[in-house]
Amino acid sequence: MRDVRAYVRMYYLHSAREGSVLFPDLHTVVGPKEYDEKGDRFEEIEDKRSGENGFRKVVAQVAELEKTVGTYDLAQFTPKVV
Repeated sequence: MRDVRAYVRMYYLHSAREGSVLFPDLHTVVGPKEYDEKGDRFEEIEDKRSGENGFRKVVAQVAELEKTVGTYDLAQFTPKVV
């Protein structure tokens, strides 16, 4: 049961980063033109909702909060494979 709890905690923190860390890798799945088009559209939406560079500012704030509370380094929550 301890391993399940460790996995759940690691996955929760990991999933919180999907939008800020993994999403940028989308360009490996779609072509360059489609990636650029989608990026432009997402930036338009982002700027309307959060102001210019709003998402990047929030990501930086979250990273600082994670460092403060000790959850920034996901490796510390990742169960060891035996």
